[in-house]
Amino acid sequence: RARLRPGGVFVQWLQLYALPPDALRSLVRTFLTVFDDVWLFETIPGADAVLLGTTPGARIRPDEVKRLSLQPVLDPDGCRRLAGRARLNTDDRPWVEFAAPHWVHRQTNRDNAARIRSAAQP
Repeated sequence: RARLRPGGVFVQWLQLYALPPDALRSLVRTFLTVFDDVWLFETIPGADAVLLGTTPGARIRPDEVKRLSLQPVLDPDGCRRLAGRARLNTDDRPWVEFAAPHWVHRQTNRDNAARIRSAAQP
């Protein structure tokens, strides 16, 4: 975030497969600690997603998001619901990195997609 100008936007790709559901929630929560508004888009439903985060001054309004070619699955409130109180994934505690090898070839995409759909409901 420190490298972005005021009003900047950052996008991070996330896989929904071979990613434990707790890790998905953790990555979203960690992203929320850095960026003001966070939106989740599925680029390939049930397989790949991107998080879009903004710095102060770049608050994205829902009417602006609707003009994008890819529609968000979760708005900032939905991202907060998905993240809940998941533990953070930080530079000094990168637990997702160390858990990842245990999840290779596991089909977690359906469970992660279901969690995302559930968080979309207020």
